[in-house]
Amino acid sequence: MQGFKLNTAQVQSQKQVLSAQMQQLIKLLPLSATELQSCIQQEVEENPALEIPDFGSGLTLDEPSALSGDSDFWEDDSPPSGKGSSDSEISSDVYIDPRSTKVGKTLKQYLREQLDVENLSDEEKLCGEEIIQALDENGFLKISRNEINPGISFEVYNKVLKIIRDFDPPGIAQKDSKSALLFQISRLDSPPPHTMEIVENYFDALRKPTPENLVNNLKKNYSYKITIPEAEKVLECVLSLNPLPGSGWSGKNPPQYVIPDVKIHVSGNRIRTELVPESFPVLKTSPDFKKEAEKAGEKDRGFFSEKISQAELFIQRINLRNETLEKVINYIVLHQKAFFLFGSGNLKPLSMGQVAKDLGFSESTISRTVSSKYLECDWGIIPLRFFFTNGVGETKNLSSEMIKGKIALIMKESEKLTDEKIRGKLEEQGISISRRTVAKYRKELQDR
Repeated sequence: MQGFKLNTAQVQSQKQVLSAQMQQLIKLLPLSATELQSCIQQEVEENPALEIPDFGSGLTLDEPSALSGDSDFWEDDSPPSGKGSSDSEISSDVYIDPRSTKVGKTLKQYLREQLDVENLSDEEKLCGEEIIQALDENGFLKISRNEINPGISFEVYNKVLKIIRDFDPPGIAQKDSKSALLFQISRLDSPPPHTMEIVENYFDALRKPTPENLVNNLKKNYSYKITIPEAEKVLECVLSLNPLPGSGWSGKNPPQYVIPDVKIHVSGNRIRTELVPESFPVLKTSPDFKKEAEKAGEKDRGFFSEKISQAELFIQRINLRNETLEKVINYIVLHQKAFFLFGSGNLKPLSMGQVAKDLGFSESTISRTVSSKYLECDWGIIPLRFFFTNGVGETKNLSSEMIKGKIALIMKESEKLTDEKIRGKLEEQGISISRRTVAKYRKELQDR
């Protein structure tokens, strides 16, 4: 019985250590490269036992990885699933993150954080990423669903857009200042009389915002009468709102480029991944501090011992964070090889649950790991979250030529079918594309 009790105590101790590691890992995983550097710098300043031997000497996958095997993948000569580069629709439909983001939390990062806590499917989350990415510098959404991604269904797009428009800051993702103000007014408990009607129908009357100008402008140009006191209350309300919800976000900070966490190099059918040093720092305990610890007297020994222990624990947590991110990156690159070789038309379905199961992590760990992380490849700088999407039937695995072939078969049955009816028949086969794409492919077939 004594042996059994001893064994039980050992198991409990191991669980406590693991729990502490995981708690710190949860804090470190979501950090971007810039945030991680700040976190490490702060830790180094507070702990003299911690040292950065060379911040520029991160990990690389040029050598065989102990985690996932070689990084020089795929030297086969044949493209996957019969696709070739001619089937790829690249550049405009790849989600390239701007290089002019700012230090600290950007507006899009802030919106993504809010998106992460929503209970959405992978398809809806990807749609949300695309909408957020499409916002201009003022936080407006000035392009249509088709311009963002014609493959998104109206139902998914409208649902996700409505959710994002409820995010902070108020008025985000509207089409212009007028829409942003109307949204903000609609959320007020009791806006002053006439406010909603004036903004909606007589917006131009607000261009010279004084009570007298507003009253005169409304009366002269629109035959709409309000009193000076009413105009004062309307203007007080409107001027308290933000007509440019995304403008000035972190504007006091100097600009800084996004730091990608990994770079993908393609040469023919050969792919090499390079982990960026800033995202995979190498730390160590200070040799000089250890020497001082050996010389320390009884009075100071506890201080030195505590700092060394803290440094070693922090290094373990950083290494665990690095290993987790490296595993996830390797998995993404292995799974999405066709994308890197041939472009976004070859993106395969991939869920966080699938990655979590295969790598032995929880889905929340995968979500935190890819948060605020970026990958640089021939198609631009892309958020890691871009690579997680549910496929609709076979759609993501079909080339344009294969879809054209299916359209040709449908047209052979009846040439009188409309584009919408053809789209519906494709939908029945698990292929979801827009009516506009059907029309485009149909015309190409007719021109042959």
